[in-house]
Amino acid sequence: MRKKLGFVVGAMALTFVLSSCWVLQSFTIADYTLTPGQTTKARFTLRPMGSAYAPVFTGARQFVVVGVGAIGGQNTDIAVSNARWGTNGQFGGPVPMGVANGIVTSLAPGDCAQSGLDFTDISGVLWKAFATPTNKNDQGKVERRSVVEVALRAKATAVDVGENYTIMGVAGAWKDDGDGTPEPEASGDQYVCWAIVTASVHARGA
Repeated sequence: MRKKLGFVVGAMALTFVLSSCWVLQSFTIADYTLTPGQTTKARFTLRPMGSAYAPVFTGARQFVVVGVGAIGGQNTDIAVSNARWGTNGQFGGPVPMGVANGIVTSLAPGDCAQSGLDFTDISGVLWKAFATPTNKNDQGKVERRSVVEVALRAKATAVDVGENYTIMGVAGAWKDDGDGTPEPEASGDQYVCWAIVTASVHARGA
């Protein structure tokens, strides 16, 4: 009986270590007003959900998707260029996140939905996705946080002074089937979203 109990405890500990469940604490834009050519950052602050959620999603790469939209439809005026995981030095960071736009096209209805909003229902937004190069497990350390920063730039020759641009953020996890390519769940990959959020920037004169 003692030997069997030890095995069960060991299995629970393994699941705890491999947990990849996070909660989005905040999504902010460093500078709300941008002049043509200026850069800023979209910041995701993620915290572990805790051991109770360990069985929900394990062994996954973390991803963020940033989208740009505008009232006038100029969703290419703000460039989304690169992302880094753990810029505050936590959970293996800082480390560059690779472009993974296949996530955008692979998410099916129900794969990424929060509070009644489904990612696939959002229109008029140009998306760019990034994923960590390896699995990022939360280790149940709820008192710590990982900050993800994504670079944004108001294109000097394109941004319209006086325009408000919507910046949308999506955070989630991608469990790869082993080939390193984001694919629909029918191909073996799995996805879960932690949040879908919105912020904005305003273009002003130099």
